[in-house]
Amino acid sequence: MTWAASYRSGFPSLLIFAKTNIGDPQDINTLYAALSIRINLDVDVELQRGRSLQSKLVESHLRVVLAIPEHREFMRACTPSEPLLAEAARLLLKEVEDPLTRVPYLLLGAFSSGFLTLKRSFCVLFPFQPVMSRWKIKAG
Repeated sequence: MTWAASYRSGFPSLLIFAKTNIGDPQDINTLYAALSIRINLDVDVELQRGRSLQSKLVESHLRVVLAIPEHREFMRACTPSEPLLAEAARLLLKEVEDPLTRVPYLLLGAFSSGFLTLKRSFCVLFPFQPVMSRWKIKAG
């Protein structure tokens, strides 16, 4: 279904439609999807947990497949850089319960477990540097 067809089907705005398609703000995969849209996070597909997250984001949270290698062990995917999706992700993140605590802990957990890498998501590193130093999380 196209954006225009969905809009005609009764959503009050394309922004609400986009936010709804990103997912439920209480779901952890939706948070990864929204953060990925807002700050361009990259999933490390070398780990099984990263491959699993990548698949869920493609399946249900508007992530787009770029390539699937012949061995089919993983896929390369990215988040569309649509301004409408970025605004929808912002609205969705505003609905997260206790976002100032939940979002940083979510990102730090993902970085420390290794399925989000600081090499690829360096823009996220800078604001969390004091916390990362305290928890002894190493960049790259």
